[in-house]
Amino acid sequence: MKEIDAPINYDKKSFTYYYTDDFDLEVRVSIKALKKNEIITIYGGYSSLALRA
Repeated sequence: MKEIDAPINYDKKSFTYYYTDDFDLEVRVSIKALKKNEIITIYGGYSSLALRA
């Protein structure tokens, strides 16, 4: 988020990032049905997403 100049800081006490002000973020999403051989598992942070047919 720093790459898009979002107002973000790090709190050393709580070991987390936080936003210091409001900002605009545009998100575009594309949805596509996957074939069985295209399915992958994505891990990110503390949660995971497993796509299954």
